Amino acid sequence: MQELINRVVDRLGLDANIAEKCISIILNFLKTEVPAENINPVLEAIPGTHELLSKFKGTVENSDTGGDFLTGALGNLMGGNGVLDTLSKLQAEGLDMEQARSLGQEIFNFAQETVGADMIDEVKKSIPGLNQVL
Repeated sequence: MQELINRVVDRLGLDANIAEKCISIILNFLKTEVPAENINPVLEAIPGTHELLSKFKGTVENSDTGGDFLTGALGNLMGGNGVLDTLSKLQAEGLDMEQARSLGQEIFNFAQETVGADMIDEVKKSIPGLNQVL
């Protein structure tokens, strides 16, 4: 996990603590939204994932934020409010849309290097609209 955190710090210019929390936000989103048979092998293959998720437990979990009509409609088009909720949490940590997209790409690239493209393709297919965000 430290390798991923270092990559995010170097490539996005984030503080290490912010990088950790933002990575945790995305991993928690994936854990919540992707079927267990697709995401669990990925999470197990990346050392330190469970420790990072535990570190931020209670502060990064996805929740039904309700939102207004537009947010709800956009969320439904993009596979549910989880995507927009996750983007909102990343923005609350100070990331702009491009940084959020780059963060997602870094996480997926790192995971692909770790577990292979086939497993990551299955994860991406599990969330409608994810490729539009990444």
